[in-house]
Amino acid sequence: MENKFKEGSHPYQVVELSKRIEVLTNHLKKYKKDNVSKLSLFKLVSKRKRFLKYIKNKDFATYQELTSKKKE
Repeated sequence: MENKFKEGSHPYQVVELSKRIEVLTNHLKKYKKDNVSKLSLFKLVSKRKRFLKYIKNKDFATYQELTSKKKE
């Protein structure tokens, strides 16, 4: 996923969170009982959800671009 957003911007943070969520998801597929990682995954998902909600209200075009990338 190529990143064209400035570092520190909300869209950039969503992209980076998505990468970390993907890594943790793969880790949890292998280590199902790792509860600490599971908790941090839930925190990351909720943080990404809050960022997406903010972006949706501020710049809907960017929101659509981010969500279409996420589905690919």
